[in-house]
Amino acid sequence: MARKAKKNESKSKCPQLVCCLTGASRNTNANYLADKAKGRTEILGRKVEVDEIVEFYVPKNVLSDLRKGATIEEVRKRAGKKAQEFEMHKMASTNPEKLIAKLFELNGKMKTNAPSDGAAKAAEARAAKEAKKTKPAAKKASKKAAQAPEGATPEPTPAPEGQPQVENIAEQPVEANG
Repeated sequence: MARKAKKNESKSKCPQLVCCLTGASRNTNANYLADKAKGRTEILGRKVEVDEIVEFYVPKNVLSDLRKGATIEEVRKRAGKKAQEFEMHKMASTNPEKLIAKLFELNGKMKTNAPSDGAAKAAEARAAKEAKKTKPAAKKASKKAAQAPEGATPEPTPAPEGQPQVENIAEQPVEANG
């Protein structure tokens, strides 16, 4: 019996990270907080203290919602009744845009100013893929134009299946009402 009491005591001493918007909490440890502060210091180029990490903590799901464009009020509403009763960070009411920027800065994955090799390669691959999609249509159009005799009118594009073919109205003679 005495052993169980000691275990419960040690669990209660475990530091807690509490979301500054919803009040959701999770266990953490001092080493994690120190490493996180050190990593953010290196990325941001300024000293980041453990207290700052704790003060501006938000979990991944909240950060993801904010990244998708949700407002602080929407995030709190989704989090439920406990979040509505939780007193959120004072910056949420005075300067929500600045708070959200700070949350992105201190939580989640950071994008540095210089893209990594992987990000650059991925961007090049996307650009090449887009170029391939647009090339075939442009080639077909230029081939048809090259094959048509000079002064000839271009062939009408076929109508989608199930719809009547519409001819070029500008080329049809105008009938006079009379």
